[in-house]
Amino acid sequence: MNRLRRIPLLVNASRGCPYTCNFCAVKEIYPDIRKKDKKIIINDIKSQIKNQHPLAALFPRIIWITDDNFFADKIWAREVLLELAKLNTAYKFVIQARPEIAYDDELLALMKKAHIGIVYMGIESLNPNSLAKFRKDSTLIDIKYAAKKIKAAGINIHGLFVFGDDDFRKGDGLRVAEFVKHYNLSGALVQPLTPFPGTTLFKKMKNENRILHEDWRYYSGKVVFTPKRLSAAELQMEIYDCYKKVFSPLRVIRFLLFGPKGFKLAGLGEAIFRHIEQFKNKNYIKDKLNN
Repeated sequence: MNRLRRIPLLVNASRGCPYTCNFCAVKEIYPDIRKKDKKIIINDIKSQIKNQHPLAALFPRIIWITDDNFFADKIWAREVLLELAKLNTAYKFVIQARPEIAYDDELLALMKKAHIGIVYMGIESLNPNSLAKFRKDSTLIDIKYAAKKIKAAGINIHGLFVFGDDDFRKGDGLRVAEFVKHYNLSGALVQPLTPFPGTTLFKKMKNENRILHEDWRYYSGKVVFTPKRLSAAELQMEIYDCYKKVFSPLRVIRFLLFGPKGFKLAGLGEAIFRHIEQFKNKNYIKDKLNN
């Protein structure tokens, strides 16, 4: 049963990122970019497929390449994509990337040939001030261009967002949901700004007495600090209000009817998970945030 439930399959190809976004812990954990040989990556993929449960063919066939930034080394990434393009497989791949890949038409064409079905794109914020303070090195113009260009290349986009920086205001979550709907993204993954222990952000918030608790099990999707422009409980609800709009019944039905082949059941599963998550976390808001 565990083998059958493995949707998607997970493959790691590299780690590290050359960017220094101030909300991200990747650079502090992995200061150097490390890459696997492309032959090892392809063998790993083939092994994963071979060891799938025989009934797995009845489910969405997805392989998630888990690298935080697949294009941390662009030359290496192109070489891996060329190898993926040679695979005769029904599996589709998911990668994580930044908006600027949209400015390379040749790269987008290669991604399509390499069976890339969805790009999890690090958008983070729709507020230009927030993007600048994040040291994201992407602009809102870049983000909007990428949302159109990547979709036009036949590849879907799942938006990655960070809520709760010092410029985040009440209602910004609904604006993100409207952006997701307007550009017809496949969905969104929203994380609250998280001061991971050992990071500069943690030390800063600790000095400002804004850390609510150090119960590390909640440092994975829960608000654990005091925001500046709204309460912690309000910030947590901004996340759920955004999810309710992004994964509304109508949008889920449309995705099941017209969404990318191979990803429909996974999209339905994510929608169900997000709605269940909202009810499960009411106790967290009550016990950890309202107090």
